[in-house]
Amino acid sequence: MKKRHLSFYITAVITSIVICSILAVSFGLYSNLNKNLNREFEDRVAAESGEISQILKSRLSMVKNRLKELVADNTVRVTLMLGADQQLQEYLDKVYGSEAEIRFFIARGKPEKVFGVSNRDSSREKIINLFNAATHSGEIWKDIDSGFSCTYSMPIIRRQTRLGTAACIYHFKKDRFLAQLLSSAKVNNLLFIGKKKIWNLFTGNPVHISAALLTKLESGSPAYLNIGGNPILAIVNHEFPEIVYTASLKKLNKARKKVFTLFAGISSGIIFLAFLISMLLSKKLTYPIDRLSQMALEIAEGKSDFKTASIESNIVEVENLKLSLNTMLVNLQEAEELKRYQQLFEGVADIIFIHDLSGNIIEANQEASDQLGYLQTEYLQMNLLDIINHKHHEQIKKIFHHLLHKTNREVFEAEIFTKQGKTIFTICHLQKIQYRGNEVSLIVIRDITDRWKVEQALRESEERYRTIVENSHDGIVIFNDNYQFEYVNDQFTQICDRAKDELIGEDFRQFLTEENKGFLTDNYERRRRGEHIPPHYEFDISRPDGEKRHVDLYATAVSDSKEKIKIIAQMFDLTEKELAEQALLESELKYHTILDKSEIGYYEVDINGNFTFVSDVTCKLCEAKREELEGLSYKAYTNKETANKLYSIYNNIFTSGEPEKRFKYQIILKDKKHKTIETSVALINDQRGNPVGFSGLVKDITEQKNLEIQLQTAQRMEAIGTLAGGIAHDFNNILSAILGYAQLAHV
Repeated sequence: MKKRHLSFYITAVITSIVICSILAVSFGLYSNLNKNLNREFEDRVAAESGEISQILKSRLSMVKNRLKELVADNTVRVTLMLGADQQLQEYLDKVYGSEAEIRFFIARGKPEKVFGVSNRDSSREKIINLFNAATHSGEIWKDIDSGFSCTYSMPIIRRQTRLGTAACIYHFKKDRFLAQLLSSAKVNNLLFIGKKKIWNLFTGNPVHISAALLTKLESGSPAYLNIGGNPILAIVNHEFPEIVYTASLKKLNKARKKVFTLFAGISSGIIFLAFLISMLLSKKLTYPIDRLSQMALEIAEGKSDFKTASIESNIVEVENLKLSLNTMLVNLQEAEELKRYQQLFEGVADIIFIHDLSGNIIEANQEASDQLGYLQTEYLQMNLLDIINHKHHEQIKKIFHHLLHKTNREVFEAEIFTKQGKTIFTICHLQKIQYRGNEVSLIVIRDITDRWKVEQALRESEERYRTIVENSHDGIVIFNDNYQFEYVNDQFTQICDRAKDELIGEDFRQFLTEENKGFLTDNYERRRRGEHIPPHYEFDISRPDGEKRHVDLYATAVSDSKEKIKIIAQMFDLTEKELAEQALLESELKYHTILDKSEIGYYEVDINGNFTFVSDVTCKLCEAKREELEGLSYKAYTNKETANKLYSIYNNIFTSGEPEKRFKYQIILKDKKHKTIETSVALINDQRGNPVGFSGLVKDITEQKNLEIQLQTAQRMEAIGTLAGGIAHDFNNILSAILGYAQLAHV
């Protein structure tokens, strides 16, 4: 067996111990820091996912509100009730046809007839299924070429009578506003999970992942995927369990690599230093082995160190060994402290400064240069106040004073500036530490601009929705599981004729009439139990003076942070509206009765002169059916000369806005028969005052015209007879005189 020097074994042992210790400690610290990096990255992605959920929730809420507007539109109700299909289709195209991302449909029957926005490519089968199924609430399904869509449907009800069903299809891909919001939020990608498959939410392209990862995502857990060669983190959105938000792992991998490089460099340096020291110690070792062992035991037990060791020796090597070991311990402690300092200073994604208690910067980490744009040498000439908004300077000076005399730690928020002048919102953690033998401050600055913007947007959103609720024309209330009001807006106080402070805490059931109380409380209890109850119905409530008000209610059950069920209800007072509708229906009935029973016809034409409505009398006058006349131009019943005359009259009415009364002209029927009619025409304007057509009253005066012609002929004949009689009488007088004189002459 080959013999070696004792120094070799000592060097080998010391070096091995140091290597193992460093590797063990480094591995433990690296693993822990790596877990922290993963956790922090997942938390950040989860926060971004929450922001995306708020954006999607806001857009889907907008879609539902638009559908509610369609359901509550009186024009839609009246046209459905009257069966005016063409007017309904035109109204849908005009009012609800401008939004590329939403397609609206209305069905009458089961469905017997479907009306939709014109010029839109829609799957007939999807639309029929949408109306045949129960009320939809946010069902997401895949289009062939348009990514994914979300569908909603609601019944159109008037006075508890279902007139039809309204539905809409919302395309995520076509929503430009949603695309802008997601772009501003720096969204990486959104996926959709369904039927054991996963697709891209906007393009509809399938995404291929393993069944195990798909199962993990379906359970709501985050998963690390590799899609198209790109490593990503996928997190399920808890607001929308079928939607997955993905984020690239490039920044996380970069941080891991930086931490690994840092640990590898420090560990290698310490190992190399330990190797050199061990070689030096082993070569200069002269002290007896047993004495060194005893000293090592005492040091291990903490009973002594090389500064206070009781060993006395005149051997220079032993004393030097004692001092060297002591120095090594100090260096190891400093190295450990340096390692911790480096982990904190360079291994985090926050800005870190070390400055004196007056704010003058002593050290800055690389992240400070990356985020703020200054060089390391520039920081050494700067004060902390140079990068902080001046409005915070007084606050910072007070904090420095407290740090100097009272506290060791301060936390505050401040706006700081980059070298390019960009403002960053930050939260700062300031702590007093010992650095290189001096008392200084360590400040850790974290960029919370995104969080601040989200919080600011949330505050603005809350203020906006509070304003909307307080100024809503609908009564909005929230009551708890004991039927007690927790919130009411001003409009509801007007409906109930009670002050707001009188309503809070009161039992909602006392406002119900007896015939509605059992129905509403039963629905409330069933909703609390989680049963599906139609959210929309009408009922009566009683005022203190006994007056009943008929209201339209839309109720939703929600859970608060304590898992308690609360009901949010939106109520609209239908009393005045129903009275107005009743008066309108009576007026329309009277109007139709007068038109149908009179000899005067009524018609409407659009701006181009095409009939849009004709009464029965008008059809009888033209000897044609209503479907033959509607959509036909008035020129079809006149010659060219009369058509030019009528165009001039209609153009004058359009220009001046004044009606033209009782002008006459001839029309030509299909059998070439002529009729003379008398008509009066006025301009039709829409709700904004824009001309949309003409309305007219028409009367057949053919017989009257013929009688006038006969009368004029008789009057001419009578005049000729009178003239002839007068001439004959005068001629007879002259002839009598001539005959008399002739007779006398003869005598």
